[in-house]
Amino acid sequence: MAGDATAIGDAIGLAVKRLQQTEGSARVLILLTDGNDTNSLVPTDRAAKLARDNGIVIHTIGVGDPAAAGEEPLNETSLKELATTTGGRYFRALDRAGLEAIYDELDRLTPRQVETLTHQPRRELFHWPLAAALCLSLFYQLLRVLAVMLADRRRADDRKAVAETRA
Repeated sequence: MAGDATAIGDAIGLAVKRLQQTEGSARVLILLTDGNDTNSLVPTDRAAKLARDNGIVIHTIGVGDPAAAGEEPLNETSLKELATTTGGRYFRALDRAGLEAIYDELDRLTPRQVETLTHQPRRELFHWPLAAALCLSLFYQLLRVLAVMLADRRRADDRKAVAETRA
């Protein structure tokens, strides 16, 4: 996954390529997603068949609400088909405790020590506090300029008043 779009088919294709290079009899992929493939070049069903043909089992974990409005709802049908095609199982995580129970079940299904690779996309947010600091700095400088102008005007008015009283 990179960015706002989800590329499930592409991710499965990359995982198949990576798992082909590993040794061992059990090749398992755990897919935690809402099941909506919004940006893949490889269709999900084709990627699932590729995984099956390479002896890779995909267990899918669905997260999200199937009745969500305003966002992509959980696509359980797609996740169930993906798991079934590869000989895996579908799970639905309703909360953190449920997700932990699912991982415990997966550990029982395929107990094996493996090296994990994770990726957490980053979204740069530094520009918001930077913009706020810049705005505050500009506002402060504007207040200083106004204060100097006001002080100059008062001095000029005071000089004018003194000159008028002497005259």
